[in-house]
This record gives sequence, C-alpha cells and structure tokens, in this order.
Amino acid sequence: MIKLAFVETDKHGTLDMMFCIVLFQFWERIKLYLMPAKHQPDFSFLRHVPLRRVHLFTLVQILCLAVLWILKSTFLAIIFPVMVSVLLFVLFIKVSEMLIYSVKR
Repeated sequence: MIKLAFVETDKHGTLDMMFCIVLFQFWERIKLYLMPAKHQPDFSFLRHVPLRRVHLFTLVQILCLAVLWILKSTFLAIIFPVMVSVLLFVLFIKVSEMLIYSVKR
C-alpha cells in the first residue's frame, strides 16, 4: 500500500527506498519478539512507545499480511479493495479518536 502511495513521486528511486525502509522496520520489529528485553537495541520508537504496543502492531501487520496472502490465492481476491477500504475507515476512526482525546486534554 505504501508502495502505491509513492508511485507518482518515484523519479530517482524514492519508491524503492521507502519500500526497503518499511520492510527493514518490519523485520526489526519481528526480531524484537525473539529478543529478551535487556538485549534489545536502542531504537527511537522503543523509547516513546511501550514494547507491548509495538508487539501488538507487528502482530496486526502479520495477520493482515496472512489474510491478504490467503485472499490472493482464492477466488475471493475481489474482496481486497473492500478490505483496504475497511482498514482506511478504521484508521480514520482511530485518528479522529486521537484528535478528540487531545482536544479534551
């Protein structure tokens, strides 16, 4: 999805660099599952977000990837655009909740 968002701006390898960065971060978060807390590297996102939340986000990404892979392999592949629309709707609701919470605070 991120790759599709940068198709128009890909003139000098921007698309490939962004895709590699996202994959690298995803891989690093997967490796955190197997690492004891005292051996974890000092990533900036670990300083600001609880490790439990990072693991939850990674798990959701893995589950979405698995669902998409399964859907792609079946006759239900036509559902993919609907799934993306639902995910965008969920993202919109979460961002709205965050904005409302920050205004109330």
